[in-house]
Amino acid sequence: MPNLQRFLSSSPLAATSFCSGSITSASVFKVQSRGVRYKNSGGMIGGRRKRIPLNWRDLNFNPARLPSAWKPPDWDKKQEIDYEREKELAKYTPGYKPAIPSHEKDDYHKEPVYFINSSLPFSEGLKQALFVTKSVIADSGLPKQIHNLAESVSYTEQDQRAIQVIRHAHLFDVDPRSLDKENKVQRWKADNYRIVAKPDRYCPLIMKELIRLCETRSFQLSESFRNRIVIEGPRSIACFRRDCSSLDTEFLPVQDTSWNIRFDLCADMQIHSKDPLSAFADSNAVLATKDISLAPIYPIMPIADLKSTHNYDFFTNSGFSSKFSRPHLHTIALFNTDQLPPNSIYGKMLTHLFTLLYSKALETYGDNPQDLSSPLSAQCVASDGRVFQFMCMQLNTTKLNSDDGIKNMVWVDNEHVKEELYQTDDGMTSAAMYEECGHTTWKSPEYYTGYNPDVFKLFQGFWLNGVL
Repeated sequence: MPNLQRFLSSSPLAATSFCSGSITSASVFKVQSRGVRYKNSGGMIGGRRKRIPLNWRDLNFNPARLPSAWKPPDWDKKQEIDYEREKELAKYTPGYKPAIPSHEKDDYHKEPVYFINSSLPFSEGLKQALFVTKSVIADSGLPKQIHNLAESVSYTEQDQRAIQVIRHAHLFDVDPRSLDKENKVQRWKADNYRIVAKPDRYCPLIMKELIRLCETRSFQLSESFRNRIVIEGPRSIACFRRDCSSLDTEFLPVQDTSWNIRFDLCADMQIHSKDPLSAFADSNAVLATKDISLAPIYPIMPIADLKSTHNYDFFTNSGFSSKFSRPHLHTIALFNTDQLPPNSIYGKMLTHLFTLLYSKALETYGDNPQDLSSPLSAQCVASDGRVFQFMCMQLNTTKLNSDDGIKNMVWVDNEHVKEELYQTDDGMTSAAMYEECGHTTWKSPEYYTGYNPDVFKLFQGFWLNGVL
């Protein structure tokens, strides 16, 4: 009643109508709570002010997404930018940034650069990445010291703790995006439909929890864990000149075998340490790579699927200062939230390892291409939350101007990678930590099936490499 008295006292017309019985008290409260909505008055439509984007000058409000046969004949001509008019607009329009032709920009180069980033992996996966980075598969499987370390640091309760991490991510972690806050879910949908975990949520959660278990174990074994640090999302850039002397271009449309290539990548997680990792291969094995030829990719060009641009800055940067207290790369962790096949994710792992090791080599030994006196080593782990991939790399040389000589070395967890390298994406396999886990896994009373203890044992050996 106080609200009604306040409304009647402020509006004589409403008071007269209320007394005469033309409107009811319910309609009064409705008018008071919802307010009056004006239409097409004062620049407002439906009571809401039209919003103009801040970058309205750069937006194309009519993008052409029509088939080429449907386009008007003068469409391309009309879409051309009139740079003279852009200059005139810049004179009389405060704050206007005119469009500049690409060849007039400061970073223009006559020779293009072929670039790759985290969202544009190699289409041919591992074999294309091996050819571009001048790398070879050293042996079948991972180095022996990794397996020996994995056996030595294992303990009895590690499997049970890993299972708890898996169950927590799939059963007890609720994605806020799946919550039915407005009660719009139809009744015929089961409750499990709303709580099924998504890869972009349970994959980082499982990886971070497994890393936490490994860090707890390292605290028990040694005090050297203080020399390491985990960093999320650093950006690294590697630019280099690649000359493919062994590439046969007789029947290829492109006769050029030398390109500028740029890797601009952001790893999900990196672990850095004060001391570098020990080399995975000795000097004799490094010299033996002279007799190993690169994996052929003919008739595919190494830059077949890479985008090119003439506007770029040709430099290399590891993403860290030279005065950083923990400058040496130890391990990279990648979240395969897009659920790429093993062949593609192996290629992505190799490009991340090469980018960071190559940039570190240039900072240490200079810009001149050379065979490194002390090779640089690093590791990489990738997972989609269920399947795990492991890779080790040893950078032996920065001489990428020829396919001959010493080559970089790569190890992967797949022992049959050399045979499966030229198969389809479905042909290459990787180890899975478990088969299935979820609320609908009715086969097992523990809601998971097919747990593989060797995967976490290897993961722990990877993470604790260099601690003991």
